[in-house]
Amino acid sequence: MNQTPNPFGLRLPPKMRQWITERAKRNRRSINGEIVHLLGRVLENDERGGVDHGQS
Repeated sequence: MNQTPNPFGLRLPPKMRQWITERAKRNRRSINGEIVHLLGRVLENDERGGVDHGQS
């Protein structure tokens, strides 16, 4: 089965976009690659039953 991702528009506040851009450069990833990496870490944490410090 082909798992080609569908495009997904994401609006980020300027400060967050700058942070992601700088982080991506340091880690030699694209901005998209950095976002996927970070979300993957959050997903792994959730699957292990990690604590969510986010605010609802």
